[in-house]
Amino acid sequence: MAAATVHDTSLFRDTFGTEEIRECFSERSYVSKLIEAECALAQAEEDQGVIPLGTAKVIREHSDVSKIDWPLLAKRAEVVGYPILGLVEQMASWVPHQQSGYIHWGATTQDIMDLASQLQIKDGIAIVERHLGETINTLESMSSKYRDTPMAGRTHLQHALPITFGYKCGVWLSGLRRHAERLQQIKERCLLVQFGGAAGTLASLGSSDDGIRQDQSWLQHPSSLRDDYQLRSAR
Repeated sequence: MAAATVHDTSLFRDTFGTEEIRECFSERSYVSKLIEAECALAQAEEDQGVIPLGTAKVIREHSDVSKIDWPLLAKRAEVVGYPILGLVEQMASWVPHQQSGYIHWGATTQDIMDLASQLQIKDGIAIVERHLGETINTLESMSSKYRDTPMAGRTHLQHALPITFGYKCGVWLSGLRRHAERLQQIKERCLLVQFGGAAGTLASLGSSDDGIRQDQSWLQHPSSLRDDYQLRSAR
């Protein structure tokens, strides 16, 4: 079995990850997030009167990753160097003609690909947060349970003065709590996306970008970013 990285081999992949996190960053997940991004863009534009009422609902109802023709998508990506053109072509074939022309309206490839990647990262962070929280809860219990259980302390890998196992658990706990705080900071500072159109000016949407500055209406799915960050238009 050929393996380019440890994540590709059955011997080591579960040492450095889980099936859940691999699925989060799988090809299918990425394309699913691209579709979610296109549907969310249509909803945001409809809410602001950029595209006709009812358009976003039709686009969303007819769009699903299960419909993807993967060989065709791969072939189109080889031609143009990215998957968005082929994806939009396939979505347009699923959606009635009256609404299909509004798919990807005013956006550029990087806008959609950037948002899809951030959606994957957001889901990945949620997985890490869950496991981190479980570990923190366990260490909180262990540090209390074993607060008086003696063990050998160590220095330079050698036995040193005695400590308690509860104290050692408390040291681990302190570090993991700081990591939990860092994850919150990452979500607030780094889970941001661009939306600027082909040249970063939003020129295709008119002279004002107010209609595309969205908050909670930007994405509708529970797995989306809508409760965590706003779309920031490029300057």
